Amino acid sequence: MIVAATDLYPRGSREEQLCDEASRPDWLYLSIPPLLVAGAIVLDTQVFKYDWSTFNYSGSTFVRELGPTFIGLTWGIFIGSFHPSLPKCSPHFAGAIPPEGQVRTSWPIALSFALLAAASAPFVDFIAIGPVPAAWDDGERVTRVVLASTLAFGAALIPYVLPPKTLRAARELLGLRPSISAHASFVSYSLRF
Repeated sequence: MIVAATDLYPRGSREEQLCDEASRPDWLYLSIPPLLVAGAIVLDTQVFKYDWSTFNYSGSTFVRELGPTFIGLTWGIFIGSFHPSLPKCSPHFAGAIPPEGQVRTSWPIALSFALLAAASAPFVDFIAIGPVPAAWDDGERVTRVVLASTLAFGAALIPYVLPPKTLRAARELLGLRPSISAHASFVSYSLRF
């Protein structure tokens, strides 16, 4: 089969099927993370059992640290699931690796969403719990921020390890297309004195 440079349509029934799968958002993967975040926020506020009459939080430090743990995990999955769940193919353009080799990578956008999740997770946690009591020492407050940020960063990368159907189909489609992998050539010289 001779492939032209402008042959952009899916070729064959398997490519058409994969492109069809990758051309629609994965609604299940987009709808579950907001529910998980809402559940984590409810759990975070219920674990503390805030008493408005005495302005005291009940529970041990370990129990209080479960809140930012769950919020960090669920918030990271929520933020990280956007890009992998969106359409990755069009019936009029099925991408292929160019002759220059694989020039597009997904790790910069994955890292960007992971950093966004890490930066915003402590805010979500502190918005959920409201005013922080003065009885909490600085170590506990820092631990809440570090736990929420670290876990959100890691959880935002989960959709690339357990990808939604759009990303799985796009990866398989890219693997079906013939490609030329370019290898770098190095030329060096040396001077001796």
